[in-house]
Amino acid sequence: MIWKTKIKKRTETRSASEPGIIEFINLDRITEPAMSGLPDYIRPEKITLPNWYKDLPILDKLMDKAEFPDLTAKRCIPILDAMTTGYHLVTTVDYHFEYDKEKNEGAFSGMESVMQQKPISMHPTTQISTAKLSSEYIDYVYKWGNTWTIKTPPGYSCIFTNPLNSIESPFYSLDGVVDTDKYFQPILFPFLMKKDFEGIIPAGTPVIQIIPFKRDDWKMEINEKYSPELFETYVAEKKLYEAQRYGKTMQTVLGGMYKRDYRTKKKYI
Repeated sequence: MIWKTKIKKRTETRSASEPGIIEFINLDRITEPAMSGLPDYIRPEKITLPNWYKDLPILDKLMDKAEFPDLTAKRCIPILDAMTTGYHLVTTVDYHFEYDKEKNEGAFSGMESVMQQKPISMHPTTQISTAKLSSEYIDYVYKWGNTWTIKTPPGYSCIFTNPLNSIESPFYSLDGVVDTDKYFQPILFPFLMKKDFEGIIPAGTPVIQIIPFKRDDWKMEINEKYSPELFETYVAEKKLYEAQRYGKTMQTVLGGMYKRDYRTKKKYI
């Protein structure tokens, strides 16, 4: 009880973030002026889109026998919104990764000044011993170092996840949820590395996606009693949506209805 009271008093002394504000605070830079001359290993950044998405054409023949091109994932707004939601923590130096097949071990190397801060640590997979890892991953759990404390307004938490839709990435960061309106400490992020990767993870690579959200209680309801009127409305709307997808000749793909009629644009600045 005494311990809980101390924690409560300590958290109450902190001023809350303003509504709509997520703060990134580097306590090492505040308390240790000498640290200001060293490069950050990890820092808050706005979203960086993966190369596969940036290089993807808008139109392409989705099958070899297709007569006309169709829209690719480049025009899928839900995919774009997933990747541009929240913020990224990114590497700020190049890291070289080497894998020893005989020992089934991998090692990172990078700038000496950064390595002295030990930004990446390694742990045996006994930390997740019941997980049956895919054979593509090394049997070790690594952790991204982090000197940033993240602070959100009262009632808001953060989801920390592997950058969404980063399907070409040689690593996979594990997911977590932290009540960042109460927990005032830097968070470390476990991740796995693939065996078939050996090379450079360049500076600017997103390693964690941060998505703030408001905590709400939810109750699930299953509704199987839709009225005939509602069903007819659904069918009519679906027909209208499909009719606007193609031009009159059905040879030209238009798209854009979801973005125009349904999407609510989110802002993270």
